[in-house]
Amino acid sequence: MPTATPRALTERLFGPWLREVDGATLKVDALAGLLGALLVLPQGIAFATLAGLPPAYGLYTAVLPCAVAALFGSSRQVLSGPTNAISLALYAMLAPLALAGSADYIQLALLLTLLVGLLQTAISLLRLGTLANFISPSALHGFTTGAALLIAVHALHPLLGLQAPHGLSAGALLLDAGRRLGNTNHAALAVGALTLVASVAVRRLRPRWPSMLIGLAAGSALAFGLDSWLARSGNGATIALVGAIPAAWPPLSLPSFDWARLPELLSLAFALTIVALGQSISIAKAVAARSGQRIDANREFLGQGLSNIVGAFSSSYIACGSLNRSMPNYEAGAQTPLASIFSALLLVVLVTASASLLAQIQLASIAAMLL
Repeated sequence: MPTATPRALTERLFGPWLREVDGATLKVDALAGLLGALLVLPQGIAFATLAGLPPAYGLYTAVLPCAVAALFGSSRQVLSGPTNAISLALYAMLAPLALAGSADYIQLALLLTLLVGLLQTAISLLRLGTLANFISPSALHGFTTGAALLIAVHALHPLLGLQAPHGLSAGALLLDAGRRLGNTNHAALAVGALTLVASVAVRRLRPRWPSMLIGLAAGSALAFGLDSWLARSGNGATIALVGAIPAAWPPLSLPSFDWARLPELLSLAFALTIVALGQSISIAKAVAARSGQRIDANREFLGQGLSNIVGAFSSSYIACGSLNRSMPNYEAGAQTPLASIFSALLLVVLVTASASLLAQIQLASIAAMLL
């Protein structure tokens, strides 16, 4: 009986794309990876804030989970990591259980990430990938539309320069913002407005450019000028900042099991698994429709599951495929999953080189990017 060669085993494990890697593909994958790193840099910070987690967790989620999902998944161009829909769903489910940003909240997020990863991997190993065909596109559109409205509500307080109360529902947050309109920090609002306008304008006029990063740079430049003017005028108003970002490489983490809460968390994990897999397979199919690639749903689910298992032990929260990074990745010419590897590595380099600048990002700009 013939034995498989190491090359054949490697291709079976990671996919046949390995034989296509050469100098030309490495060059285009590296350039696409750089674009992916530039895109996820502001998004990771924004989405982690939306999830109720410290900003660094969004960056951590774009490192190891992104690489693992690409290596073991089916799609060549899908970039995984933090997304707005999953971030919002995670916050909505955990906010009633613990104070957002607290140590208990972070532990619950890590535990949920591990449970989601185990469920996704089990679905793949049981060859249940065909279940993805039964997820209604209308249901996904309804979910993303509702998520968009909730994102806008949660972004309103930082956009207005107001401290958002913890533990309030979306309706209560909206009413609170309305009652406190007179306390608006106009400098913060101006920074957020410029960030939003610049991002939208660049996206429409130059779709291939990193619109969110350019918008962030424009807002930061305005904030620098406004801070100088406020300091000279003696005005006590300031624009809230993200603050110090830890080391770029994700530190090890150990989810702690609370067996008393496990039944409740399992139900939450199941719901998040359906949302994450539905989003990931929809994005993989959307990219495949452009590239002509055939998607293996079971393999895609395996990549997503392993990425979240690894993420739970590397200070990351639930990752899934991202449309607003995967499509630019394809349009930038990415040929193999190595583009995702380059994106993860270059993100670490960018954060390490610009940690002091990232600490100066305004929360109003983050709110504008979420919008």
